[in-house]
Amino acid sequence: MINRNSYLLLVLTLTAHMTAAAALPRDLLVMADYRAQLETIEQQGNFRDARMVEPLVAMSALHFEAAEYDQAIDKALRAVFILRSTYGLKSFKQFEHDEMLLQSLMAAGDTAAVNERLEVRRATLLKMEGEAQQFLAILQQDLDWQRRLGLHGELVVSHALRAGIITDVMGEKAPELAAEYRAIGDGFMQRFYSTAQASGWWRQRRISALDIGRDDEMANYLQNLCRAAEDAYQRGLAVQKANPEHFSAAQTAAVLASVGDTALARRRFQTATKKYRAAFELLQAESGAVAAQAYFASPKLIYSPLLKPVEADLLRQHAATTTAGLFVIRVTQSGRAAKIQWQDQRLREALPPRVRRRLYKHIRSLVFRPRLVGGERETASDVSLSVAGILGAGGQIGGDTPITDRVASAPK
Repeated sequence: MINRNSYLLLVLTLTAHMTAAAALPRDLLVMADYRAQLETIEQQGNFRDARMVEPLVAMSALHFEAAEYDQAIDKALRAVFILRSTYGLKSFKQFEHDEMLLQSLMAAGDTAAVNERLEVRRATLLKMEGEAQQFLAILQQDLDWQRRLGLHGELVVSHALRAGIITDVMGEKAPELAAEYRAIGDGFMQRFYSTAQASGWWRQRRISALDIGRDDEMANYLQNLCRAAEDAYQRGLAVQKANPEHFSAAQTAAVLASVGDTALARRRFQTATKKYRAAFELLQAESGAVAAQAYFASPKLIYSPLLKPVEADLLRQHAATTTAGLFVIRVTQSGRAAKIQWQDQRLREALPPRVRRRLYKHIRSLVFRPRLVGGERETASDVSLSVAGILGAGGQIGGDTPITDRVASAPK
């Protein structure tokens, strides 16, 4: 039996505890709850219990939101280890929470660890068996990360693996293959441009014709990259021609133009013009001369190396003050930028000289598909170059069209 005074004291005590709990941040209360769940399971003596995965992942997410990346990584690693221990290296469940681990590693700035984790995933995946859709889903996640990290060679491999799976399940003419082949070709050309420029070979030789340098190891390597890209584009074209109901004339013309880009990169100008003209005529036959001319009237940015983060941030910060294009340039028939002029002198004066010099160098590294008039290459003057162009929007690799459910439902 509780007397009145004792009852009031009990109420006041409980109220004080509730008030103190309410004053704590909600995330701390949630974290404490998940920690209690872990301790309850650990007290049972099983430190690899699959029931621990959910609270570990939840705690990792809370640490991530609080920018406590080391702790987020630690919890995510434990969750991944438990999944691999519980279900084995042959189960797709081991990959369920990789995304949390990769996000935490990336936020901590450990790109090497992200890359290493992706390599481990691929090595494990190649030893597994399962449904095609399961493999494609994991490879798509890998592609997203490889694109984010600029791993062009790895992107090509992942798209090639996806193409192999789709071919095995649906045949070599499956329309889903077109996007994969296009992405493979884009990846090889990305490697071509970045290698040619980073090595200094392009500046030294100006690539008068890659065919001339047969005794040059770099020339042979670049030549092979272009040939591999052209082969991938041609495979994609064959798929499109076999499935005309799935592809528009504009889509086919775009791939034909990409074949022309490989010839332009090797300075085989007549071959490039021939391919561009074929693309123009295809689009003209389907959509009319006006549409064809409009499609090719402006130069298309096809390669743009990424700026260093500090330079990109400076550019974004200063470019936010103007709605005009940053530069006006001339794009030559060979697809290179010339006659670079600032469109807004205030922006020029606001940027440090070092950053301005880096931007000039960056713009000279851009590669365009030249303007086409009637299928013929022409120099384009007064081309406005935007922030997106400077920051590398043209350097994205394609092929990210998702595979439809037809793959999952195809006969085994």
